[in-house]
Amino acid sequence: MSEAASSPRGRPWRLRAAHWLILLGLTLPGAMLGLSLWMAWQHQWAQAENRAKQAAEGAAEYASRLLNTHILVTDRISEAARGVTEAEIRADEARWHRHLQGQIARLRLVLEAKLIGADGDVLAAATASPPPSANMATREHFTALASIPEGTPWISRVYERAGDSKRFFAVSRARHLPDAGVVALAIDQAAFGAGLARVAIGSGETVALMRRDGEVLVRYPVLPGALPRVPPNASIRQFMAQGRDSGSFQTNLPATGEPILVAFRRLAEYPSLYAVTAMPRALIIRQWWQDIWHVLAFGLPAMLALGGLAWRAAQQQASLLAAKAELETRVAERTAQLADEGQRLALILEATQLGSWEMDMVRGTIWRSKRMRKILGVPEGLTNTNYPGENPAIHPDDLPRLQANHRRVMSGEANDLHMELRFRAPSGEWRWMETFGRVVRRDPGTRTAQIFTGITRDITDRKEAEARRELMIRELDHRAKNILAVIQSIVRLSAKEDPARYAARVDGRIAALSRAQALLSAEAWSGAELASVLGGEVAACAGPEAEAPRFSLQGPPLRLAPQFVQPLTLAAHELASNARDHGAFTMPQGQVAIRWQVDDQAGLLRIFWQETGGPAALPPASWSVGGTLMRATIEKQLQGSFTPEWQEKGFSAIIALPLGRALGREAAG
Repeated sequence: MSEAASSPRGRPWRLRAAHWLILLGLTLPGAMLGLSLWMAWQHQWAQAENRAKQAAEGAAEYASRLLNTHILVTDRISEAARGVTEAEIRADEARWHRHLQGQIARLRLVLEAKLIGADGDVLAAATASPPPSANMATREHFTALASIPEGTPWISRVYERAGDSKRFFAVSRARHLPDAGVVALAIDQAAFGAGLARVAIGSGETVALMRRDGEVLVRYPVLPGALPRVPPNASIRQFMAQGRDSGSFQTNLPATGEPILVAFRRLAEYPSLYAVTAMPRALIIRQWWQDIWHVLAFGLPAMLALGGLAWRAAQQQASLLAAKAELETRVAERTAQLADEGQRLALILEATQLGSWEMDMVRGTIWRSKRMRKILGVPEGLTNTNYPGENPAIHPDDLPRLQANHRRVMSGEANDLHMELRFRAPSGEWRWMETFGRVVRRDPGTRTAQIFTGITRDITDRKEAEARRELMIRELDHRAKNILAVIQSIVRLSAKEDPARYAARVDGRIAALSRAQALLSAEAWSGAELASVLGGEVAACAGPEAEAPRFSLQGPPLRLAPQFVQPLTLAAHELASNARDHGAFTMPQGQVAIRWQVDDQAGLLRIFWQETGGPAALPPASWSVGGTLMRATIEKQLQGSFTPEWQEKGFSAIIALPLGRALGREAAG
C-alpha cells in the first residue's frame, strides 16, 4: 500500500470515491431500467410490425394460391367448352350441369359455377338444372371482361346470394376465342376469410383482401352486413395509388378511433388485389407488459442490491487487478491456439471451395477470404471493405428476400441465415451462390448483431443443371400431351364408313405425325427445315421413283419453329395423300411441284402446290374429312389461309402462313 493511500490526506479521496460509487450504484440501475423498458417497447413494436408484415405476406401468398386454383378450374371449364356453341350447350344442359358439378365437387369455397352466354344468359350451372333464368349482362364479373386484355381473369365486387344471403365474389374469365361468353365461379366470402385467418393472423388481429378501388372482398373476423368500400383518402388507398407493393403504417379506426398497426402486401400475380392485416395497438401494449412485468418486479430490488454491491466492488478492486494479469496470460495462450485452428479451417474451406466472410457492424467492416473474393469477382486488394458499402448486385427477384432475412438476423428475430440467390458477376452474367451465416456476437442490451460470419459457395453449375433438367421434363410432358391430343383428333376425325380405308387413313396420318416427331427429335426440338417437312410427306405418298423423281422442291432455306412442324406436316400429308388417291400420283407421268417464297413486306410465308400430268381436277361437291382436317389445321391452328384451285391440268393450292410465327420470331397465339 502506498504512503498516500495510507495517510490521513488520502482517506477523504477514497471516501469521496466510495460515495460516488454508491451513488452510481443507485442511479445507474434506475436509468438502465428505464432504458430497458423503452428498448423493450421498441423491440416489441418492431416485432409486431414484422409479424404484421409476415401475416400480410402469408395472406397474400395463400390468397394467390387459392385464386390460382379457382382460375385453373375456369380454364378447365373453358377448355372443355372450346368450340361448343351456346345452342349445343343448351341442348345438352344436363350433361354440362353434371360437368360443372364435378369440377367444383372438391372446392369447398365455391358456391356456384356457371357457363354464361355472350348475351349474359346462364347456359348451365353447377347447383341447378335447368339453370336459373337470371341475366348476368349487367354484373361486374361479366361486363369488366370486355375492358381488360383477353385471357385475363377478373375478381368482381361482393354480391349477396338470394335465398341464404351468403355473400360472395366472382372469379370470371372469358371463354377462349372464337367462342364467346364467360365462365364464372362464386367464391364464399366467409370461408375464404376463415382460410386467410388460419394461415396469417392470431387472436385479436384482423385480415382482409381488398381491391385497389377500395372494395373489401374478404374480412376476418366477419362483420354483419355489407362491408363498406374504403374511401380514397384513407392511407391504405393512397399507398395503393402510389403503386406500393408492401408496407406498414399506423392509423385509427374510423368508427371507434382505436389506434391500430396496419400492414399490406400486393398479390404478385394479381396487381389490383392487396392482403391487409391489422393489429390493435392495445394488443401490442398488452404483449409488451407481458414481457416487462418481471423486469419491474425485480428491477427495484435489484437497484438496492446493486448499491450494496458497489461498496463490495470497491473492496474487490485490488483482487480484480491481479485476476486481470492472469486472464491476459490465458488470453494470449488462447489466441495462439485460435491462430492454429484458423489455419486448419482455412485449409478445409479452400479444399471444399467455400468462401468465408465476416461482417463487423461495430467497426463497420466486411472481411472476405481469397475464395470469397474469387466467387464474387472482388479485386484481390479488397480483403476488407466498408459496411454496408458497395456489394455485388443481387438479382431484383432475390434482393427483397435477402433484405428481409438480413433484417431478421440483425434485429435478433433469427440467429441464422441460409439462402440461395443470384448475383451479377463482373462479366455481366447472373450467377448463383449458396450462403450460410450466423450471428456470433450480439449487443447484450439491444440484441442487435455485432459480428455476423458465414461461408458461401458458387452453385451456378448445379442450378444450371437443375434448370436444364426441369426444362427437359416440362418439354417432354408438353410434347407427350400434345402428341396424344393430335392422335386422338386424327382417330376421331377420320372417316369410318370403310374399315380398311379408315385404318389406312389413320395409319397414314399417324405415320406423318411420327415423321414430324422424328424431325424434331433429330434437331433437339429446336425446329426443322421446311424442305424436309414438305419433302418427307410428298416422298411418302409418291411411291417408288421411276426414271426421275415425281416431285420437286424449290425455295430459300427456312427453319420452322418447333410448334409449326407438326401441324404443317399433317397438312402436307393430306395434300400428298390426295395427290396419291385422286391427283397427279395416280398417273405414271404425274408430277407435283412445290415452291415457297418469303414476303417480308406482307409478313407472310407462301407455299405453292401444283399438280400436273394427272387427271383434270374437279371441284368436290363437299369437303372430305381429310380436306376439312387440312383446312382446320392451316386456318385455325397455324392461323394461315388456304386457297385451292381445280384446273384442267391438275389441282393447285396456295398456303399463306404468318412469317413471324412460322419462323419463331414471335410467340404463337
